[in-house]
Amino acid sequence: MDYISHIKAITSEIIFCCLSDIKYAFCFLAITISRPVAVLFTVYCLMWIVSFVDSGVVEDDQHAQVIYQKITLTALVGVAICLPIVGWVSDKYGPHITIPLSFVIRALVLMSFLTIKKPDSYFSYAMCSIIIISSAMQASSIDALFLKSIPKEIRGAMVGTYNMFANVGTLLFTYYGGPAFDKIGPASPFIMIACGDWLVFLLAIILAIFGVLKS
Repeated sequence: MDYISHIKAITSEIIFCCLSDIKYAFCFLAITISRPVAVLFTVYCLMWIVSFVDSGVVEDDQHAQVIYQKITLTALVGVAICLPIVGWVSDKYGPHITIPLSFVIRALVLMSFLTIKKPDSYFSYAMCSIIIISSAMQASSIDALFLKSIPKEIRGAMVGTYNMFANVGTLLFTYYGGPAFDKIGPASPFIMIACGDWLVFLLAIILAIFGVLKS
């Protein structure tokens, strides 16, 4: 019974913290939408490439796997080169700039997958690299905003809740992304995350105007 009471007390403190400072609730939403990109890149990106086999743009499943490996390698190299720059931008300009910037960039790039006709192209490689780079900027910016001023009395509980929302976002995207891929189209998982990015971008602009995102 004491344990249940303790859990209720911690939950109440977390809710009060979010109500007293909206940036925490915003961070929960932002990480919920940002984190599923790992599933997008590791699962749906390959499925998207395979979808071009039927049209003859990609020869077969083995060719799709080769293209996916090339995209992955290109993205990793691009991230390795750009991460120091991403870190510098995050430190210099702060979350009120980097959060809306990173979300609008990723939203635009994800929307571009509606227009890509050939996955084995420089444009496709560049777009996939930018998805990972902008996601890295999102993560660093949200973490910086969230961790800077958490009350020390509930720091552990807040960080745990933060990661719970990240996992919930990944779970929901995994659950709904598959049916969307099958029933709507191969690019639909990309558009799902893009819609979430647009939502976070608009909220971030509003909160930035009111000074909420100042770290």
